[in-house]
Amino acid sequence: MDTLIQGLRDVLIASRSAMELAGDMLPADYVSIVRPHMSRMSPSFSGLFLEDHAVMLVEFRKINQKIGADSRSALVGIISELYEAHAGVCEHVTGKDRQSLMSARHKSAGLSASQDLRTKWLKRAISRFESPDQPASCPF
Repeated sequence: MDTLIQGLRDVLIASRSAMELAGDMLPADYVSIVRPHMSRMSPSFSGLFLEDHAVMLVEFRKINQKIGADSRSALVGIISELYEAHAGVCEHVTGKDRQSLMSARHKSAGLSASQDLRTKWLKRAISRFESPDQPASCPF
């Protein structure tokens, strides 16, 4: 299991690094190129609902059944850093107050894309690593 956890940690750290690099794009490029492309894919495009992200969350829950508290804590820390990096990209390219395409389409009042990532979506991801002997909580 240690090799699996180390591999997962490496992938999550690489993902965080990629997200940090994505944050270097010019906000004008995001507005004129990236966001219109995302909108064409789906009016409420969200990487959080892509199939590979859904599979990842299912696999997190499976892995959680086989690891100890120290590994669980380390993975939660890295996942938190990854979501923070994603929120940082959102703030850099759209500002702190802009909603995600998904939130805007569903007319969700209140939270910006970065705030959604730091609260609701981070909670959903790390809920996969709650202690297996605890009753499951609602991920939302």
